[in-house]
Amino acid sequence: MRRHDIHVSIRHALALFVLLPALALAEGHIVAADGFDAELSPKLWRFDKLAKGAAAIQSTQVRSGPAALEITLRPDDPSPEISAGDSERDELQEADRFNAQEGEVHEYRFSIRIPADFPIVDRRLVIAQWKQDTHGRSVKVDNPVVALRYVGGELSATVQDSAEKRIIGRLKEDLRDRWLDLVVRIRHSRAAGFVSINVNGKRLADYHGPTAYSENLGYPPVATFYFKMGLYRDDMKQPMKIYIDDYSKTLLSAN
Repeated sequence: MRRHDIHVSIRHALALFVLLPALALAEGHIVAADGFDAELSPKLWRFDKLAKGAAAIQSTQVRSGPAALEITLRPDDPSPEISAGDSERDELQEADRFNAQEGEVHEYRFSIRIPADFPIVDRRLVIAQWKQDTHGRSVKVDNPVVALRYVGGELSATVQDSAEKRIIGRLKEDLRDRWLDLVVRIRHSRAAGFVSINVNGKRLADYHGPTAYSENLGYPPVATFYFKMGLYRDDMKQPMKIYIDDYSKTLLSAN
């Protein structure tokens, strides 16, 4: 079965899974899926990092099915309360009930399209990130533990478990104006973590090592992690737009 057909199957046959608690599903089952064919559901997503009108369901650019998600980031989005300091963001975050536990292995599949006229700038831009939850604590480092970045026209993957950010993979080619099918497998662990990332069947990263921050940096002893995708960048004057389709998250292995 082709991957396109698998996406269509996810879109129609597995819609029931998004209505069930993630922990009630057995290993190897999809715990969340969204084809972005209808209004975004609060059962799947959090919207507190999106400006009003930043996310829209549209039918012009789609990977499969009748529609896909369009996220448009405008200068100063979404508000001073959410985009503090010199940052701007419009990101769709998974609902809290889907947060990963340390030691679990999850597979994330989603497709993104960077428009042909997307500005190429040598500035910080994160299009997907996996964050460790601080649970309200003051921590010494609060960067994503794993991130997909698009800087200077280059897609890269980074991992971070200390103040130092490490690049674990780069894809040096023009990725604009075509759909990119991503498959990301992650085990969040302070000791035995790993990250595997494929883009259109091409290996971007294969990393083994820590994928979580330690208690020494202020994090709780029980670590949980959440996923966001969209646009997160340094302050800029230009608007940016990205398309997202065919999202799924599968629990491959529990603790």
